[in-house]
Amino acid sequence: MKWSTLQRYLFLALCALLFTSVWSYQAFLKIERENARILKEAIPISTEAAELFPALLNLELSVRSYILSPNKTDLAQYERTINQLDQTITRLNRLDANHPIMRKLVRTEAIPRIETATQFYDTQFELVKDGDRASAEARRYQRMQFIETFRPIDARLRTDVNRIIAEATQRSEQASSAAKWVIVVVASIAVLVLIAFIQTFRMERSKQVLIHRSLHDALTGIPNRRAFDERLEKLL
Repeated sequence: MKWSTLQRYLFLALCALLFTSVWSYQAFLKIERENARILKEAIPISTEAAELFPALLNLELSVRSYILSPNKTDLAQYERTINQLDQTITRLNRLDANHPIMRKLVRTEAIPRIETATQFYDTQFELVKDGDRASAEARRYQRMQFIETFRPIDARLRTDVNRIIAEATQRSEQASSAAKWVIVVVASIAVLVLIAFIQTFRMERSKQVLIHRSLHDALTGIPNRRAFDERLEKLL
Protein backbone atom coordinates (compact mmCIF):
# COMPACT_ATOMS: atom_id res chain seq x y z
CA MET A 1 0.00 0.00 0.00
CA LYS A 2 1.40 3.39 -0.99
CA TRP A 3 1.51 6.12 1.59
CA SER A 4 -0.23 9.39 0.96
CA THR A 5 1.51 12.73 1.38
CA LEU A 6 -0.35 13.29 4.63
CA GLN A 7 0.84 9.97 5.95
CA ARG A 8 4.42 10.78 5.08
CA TYR A 9 4.24 14.11 6.88
CA LEU A 10 2.62 12.52 9.90
CA PHE A 11 5.25 9.80 10.01
CA LEU A 12 8.06 12.37 9.86
CA ALA A 13 6.39 14.42 12.59
CA LEU A 14 6.01 11.32 14.74
CA CYS A 15 9.68 10.42 14.32
CA ALA A 16 10.68 14.01 15.16
CA LEU A 17 8.54 14.02 18.28
CA LEU A 18 9.87 10.70 19.47
CA PHE A 19 13.44 11.86 18.88
CA THR A 20 12.73 15.13 20.71
CA SER A 21 11.21 13.21 23.60
CA VAL A 22 14.26 10.98 23.99
CA TRP A 23 16.65 13.90 23.56
CA SER A 24 14.79 16.02 26.13
CA TYR A 25 14.79 13.18 28.61
CA GLN A 26 18.52 12.61 28.19
CA ALA A 27 19.24 16.34 28.43
CA PHE A 28 17.34 16.76 31.66
CA LEU A 29 18.91 13.64 33.10
CA LYS A 30 22.27 15.26 32.42
CA ILE A 31 21.15 18.44 34.17
CA GLU A 32 20.03 16.42 37.17
CA ARG A 33 23.37 14.61 37.27
CA GLU A 34 25.21 17.92 37.21
CA ASN A 35 23.05 19.29 39.99
CA ALA A 36 23.56 16.12 41.98
CA ARG A 37 27.32 16.56 41.55
CA ILE A 38 27.05 20.12 42.84
CA LEU A 39 25.02 18.90 45.76
CA LYS A 40 27.68 16.32 46.53
CA GLU A 41 30.25 19.12 46.57
CA ALA A 42 28.14 21.38 48.74
CA ILE A 43 27.72 18.85 51.54
CA PRO A 44 31.49 18.27 51.95
CA ILE A 45 32.04 22.04 51.88
CA SER A 46 29.52 22.36 54.69
CA THR A 47 31.30 19.68 56.70
CA GLU A 48 34.77 21.09 56.14
CA ALA A 49 33.81 24.72 56.77
CA ALA A 50 32.12 23.73 60.02
CA GLU A 51 35.41 22.16 61.23
CA LEU A 52 37.52 25.34 61.09
CA PHE A 53 36.24 27.15 64.16
CA PRO A 54 36.11 24.09 66.47
CA ALA A 55 39.66 23.22 65.37
CA LEU A 56 40.87 26.68 66.41
CA LEU A 57 39.17 26.29 69.78
CA ASN A 58 40.87 22.91 70.22
CA LEU A 59 44.22 24.51 69.44
CA GLU A 60 43.62 27.22 72.03
CA LEU A 61 42.58 24.72 74.69
CA SER A 62 45.54 22.46 73.97
CA VAL A 63 47.98 25.36 74.28
CA ARG A 64 46.41 26.61 77.50
CA SER A 65 46.48 23.18 79.06
CA TYR A 66 50.09 22.65 78.00
CA ILE A 67 51.18 25.98 79.50
CA LEU A 68 49.53 25.19 82.83
CA SER A 69 50.79 21.62 82.98
CA PRO A 70 53.12 20.48 80.18
CA ASN A 71 52.43 16.90 79.14
CA LYS A 72 52.68 14.76 76.03
CA THR A 73 48.92 14.31 75.78
CA ASP A 74 48.28 18.00 75.11
CA LEU A 75 51.19 18.13 72.71
CA ALA A 76 49.88 15.11 70.78
CA GLN A 77 46.38 16.60 70.71
CA TYR A 78 47.78 19.86 69.38
CA GLU A 79 49.68 18.10 66.60
CA ARG A 80 46.61 16.03 65.63
CA THR A 81 44.49 19.18 65.49
CA ILE A 82 47.11 20.94 63.34
CA ASN A 83 47.12 18.00 60.91
CA GLN A 84 43.32 17.91 60.78
CA LEU A 85 43.22 21.65 60.18
CA ASP A 86 45.72 21.37 57.32
CA GLN A 87 43.69 18.58 55.73
CA THR A 88 40.47 20.57 56.13
CA ILE A 89 42.00 23.62 54.44
CA THR A 90 43.36 21.44 51.62
CA ARG A 91 39.95 19.91 50.99
CA LEU A 92 38.25 23.31 51.12
CA ASN A 93 40.71 24.72 48.59
CA ARG A 94 39.82 21.83 46.30
CA LEU A 95 36.06 22.05 46.78
CA ASP A 96 35.56 25.81 46.59
CA ALA A 97 36.76 26.14 42.98
CA ASN A 98 33.19 26.65 41.69
CA HIS A 99 32.09 28.92 44.53
CA PRO A 100 33.74 32.38 44.42
CA ILE A 101 32.30 33.67 47.70
CA MET A 102 33.44 30.61 49.59
CA ARG A 103 36.85 30.75 47.90
CA LYS A 104 37.32 34.40 48.88
CA LEU A 105 36.29 33.78 52.49
CA VAL A 106 38.57 30.78 52.87
CA ARG A 107 41.65 32.05 51.06
CA THR A 108 41.67 35.74 51.94
CA GLU A 109 40.18 35.76 55.44
CA ALA A 110 40.07 32.35 57.11
CA ILE A 111 43.46 30.93 56.11
CA PRO A 112 45.53 34.06 56.99
CA ARG A 113 43.99 34.18 60.47
CA ILE A 114 44.51 30.47 60.99
CA GLU A 115 48.15 30.74 59.92
CA THR A 116 48.71 33.67 62.29
CA ALA A 117 47.12 31.74 65.14
CA THR A 118 49.12 28.55 64.54
CA GLN A 119 52.36 30.54 64.39
CA PHE A 120 51.53 32.11 67.73
CA TYR A 121 50.62 28.75 69.27
CA ASP A 122 53.85 27.23 67.99
CA THR A 123 55.75 30.05 69.69
CA GLN A 124 53.92 29.35 72.93
CA PHE A 125 54.93 25.70 72.80
CA GLU A 126 58.53 26.65 72.13
CA LEU A 127 58.57 29.00 75.11
CA VAL A 128 57.31 26.25 77.42
CA LYS A 129 59.78 23.72 75.98
CA ASP A 130 62.61 26.21 76.58
CA GLY A 131 61.52 26.60 80.22
CA ASP A 132 60.12 30.12 79.85
CA ARG A 133 56.63 29.38 81.10
CA ALA A 134 56.34 32.86 82.60
CA SER A 135 56.50 34.50 79.16
CA ALA A 136 54.07 31.96 77.77
CA GLU A 137 51.73 32.60 80.68
CA ALA A 138 51.95 36.35 80.15
CA ARG A 139 51.05 35.96 76.49
CA ARG A 140 48.30 33.45 77.12
CA TYR A 141 45.42 35.84 76.50
CA GLN A 142 47.12 37.75 73.74
CA ARG A 143 45.44 35.84 70.94
CA MET A 144 42.02 35.37 72.48
CA GLN A 145 40.90 38.32 70.38
CA PHE A 146 41.74 36.25 67.32
CA ILE A 147 39.16 33.64 68.32
CA GLU A 148 36.52 36.36 68.62
CA THR A 149 37.40 37.90 65.25
CA PHE A 150 37.05 34.49 63.62
CA ARG A 151 33.45 34.08 64.78
CA PRO A 152 32.03 36.47 62.11
CA ILE A 153 34.04 34.65 59.44
CA ASP A 154 32.64 31.33 60.64
CA ALA A 155 29.10 32.77 60.48
CA ARG A 156 29.68 34.03 56.92
CA LEU A 157 31.08 30.65 55.89
CA ARG A 158 27.99 28.91 57.21
CA THR A 159 25.73 31.41 55.45
CA ASP A 160 27.47 30.83 52.13
CA VAL A 161 27.34 27.06 52.63
CA ASN A 162 23.58 27.26 53.20
CA ARG A 163 23.26 29.34 50.03
CA ILE A 164 25.25 26.79 47.99
CA ILE A 165 23.13 23.91 49.24
CA ALA A 166 19.87 25.81 48.66
CA GLU A 167 20.83 26.76 45.10
CA ALA A 168 21.93 23.23 44.24
CA THR A 169 18.74 21.76 45.65
CA GLN A 170 16.55 24.30 43.86
CA ARG A 171 18.22 23.73 40.50
CA SER A 172 17.92 19.99 40.89
CA GLU A 173 14.21 20.24 41.67
CA GLN A 174 13.60 22.64 38.78
CA ALA A 175 15.44 20.38 36.35
CA SER A 176 13.48 17.36 37.51
CA SER A 177 10.15 19.17 37.27
CA ALA A 178 10.93 20.63 33.83
CA ALA A 179 12.06 17.25 32.52
CA LYS A 180 8.85 15.61 33.65
CA TRP A 181 6.64 18.27 32.08
CA VAL A 182 8.54 18.27 28.78
CA ILE A 183 8.31 14.51 28.56
CA VAL A 184 4.58 14.57 29.36
CA VAL A 185 3.85 17.26 26.76
CA VAL A 186 5.97 15.71 24.01
CA ALA A 187 4.60 12.24 24.73
CA SER A 188 1.04 13.58 24.59
CA ILE A 189 1.66 15.22 21.22
CA ALA A 190 3.30 12.05 19.96
CA VAL A 191 0.22 10.04 20.99
CA LEU A 192 -2.07 12.48 19.17
CA VAL A 193 0.07 12.29 16.04
CA LEU A 194 0.09 8.50 16.30
CA ILE A 195 -3.71 8.46 16.54
CA ALA A 196 -3.94 10.71 13.49
CA PHE A 197 -1.45 8.48 11.68
CA ILE A 198 -3.51 5.38 12.44
CA GLN A 199 -6.67 7.19 11.37
CA THR A 200 -5.16 7.93 7.96
CA PHE A 201 -4.57 4.21 7.46
CA ARG A 202 -8.18 3.54 8.32
CA MET A 203 -9.32 6.20 5.88
CA GLU A 204 -7.07 4.79 3.18
CA ARG A 205 -8.40 1.30 3.81
CA SER A 206 -11.98 2.58 3.65
CA LYS A 207 -11.15 4.36 0.41
CA GLN A 208 -9.73 1.20 -1.09
CA VAL A 209 -12.82 -0.74 -0.01
CA LEU A 210 -15.13 1.82 -1.63
CA ILE A 211 -13.09 1.78 -4.83
CA HIS A 212 -13.17 -2.01 -4.90
CA ARG A 213 -16.95 -2.03 -4.43
CA SER A 214 -17.46 0.50 -7.19
CA LEU A 215 -15.43 -1.60 -9.65
CA HIS A 216 -16.73 -5.06 -8.78
CA ASP A 217 -20.08 -6.79 -8.79
CA ALA A 218 -21.50 -7.14 -5.29
CA LEU A 219 -22.89 -10.63 -5.94
CA THR A 220 -20.18 -12.34 -7.99
CA GLY A 221 -17.18 -10.18 -7.03
CA ILE A 222 -15.99 -9.96 -10.64
CA PRO A 223 -15.03 -6.59 -12.26
CA ASN A 224 -18.00 -4.64 -13.62
CA ARG A 225 -18.43 -2.43 -16.69
CA ARG A 226 -16.80 0.56 -14.97
CA ALA A 227 -13.71 -1.49 -14.13
CA PHE A 228 -13.64 -2.67 -17.77
CA ASP A 229 -13.79 0.93 -19.04
CA GLU A 230 -11.01 2.14 -16.68
CA ARG A 231 -8.82 -0.81 -17.55
CA LEU A 232 -9.39 -0.27 -21.29
CA GLU A 233 -8.55 3.43 -20.92
CA LYS A 234 -5.27 2.61 -19.21
CA LEU A 235 -4.37 0.05 -21.86
CA LEU A 236 -5.18 2.50 -24.67
